[in-house]
Amino acid sequence: MANHEIRLRGWQTLQFRDAAAILTGYADVERHPQLQQLPAKVRNLRTRDLKPLLELRQAAILCYGVAQVLDVPVHLAQSEADDYDFVAGYRIDGTIHYVPLQMKELVPSHLNGQATLQAELDKLKAKYRSSRDLVVGVHINRRVELVLNELDLSDLNIGELWLFGSDRPDGSEWFAVGNLLGASPKEVRFSIP
Repeated sequence: MANHEIRLRGWQTLQFRDAAAILTGYADVERHPQLQQLPAKVRNLRTRDLKPLLELRQAAILCYGVAQVLDVPVHLAQSEADDYDFVAGYRIDGTIHYVPLQMKELVPSHLNGQATLQAELDKLKAKYRSSRDLVVGVHINRRVELVLNELDLSDLNIGELWLFGSDRPDGSEWFAVGNLLGASPKEVRFSIP
């Protein structure tokens, strides 16, 4: 049996959840009055133990944005396998498509003011030498001017690259743009549940 078939069978056994439902759950928690009494690192999921929850939220936001582009629901499952943390799944014309997904982040300036988007992309070039089916989502978690044609995407050996983030301080509106490695990237603006 080919590796692709083995991997596909493994993906079919994962527990998928609708990205919108995941985000609704996070919104319910974020509105809880006692959350404000917790330290900022905990509220913002910035501890080692809470990092998987932060990445799940980021993956759900990206998948929800991509769902707006595809005009179909996108479901998400955690999978700490190979070089990805999640598998996204969606159905078009009766065919289920699975996509391995790895999340990265351009962290807020107060956490690392020296970090740049290009430096994060360069790390991808070094880490993923042959991951032609991998989709990487980079959460732009700070206010930056995105000049896409100035990014050096050469030697990026992944399947797709998506950037997403909120350019509103209150997080009321989000954007996703991708596939930046394709001929005609699409941008979508959306509000999350």
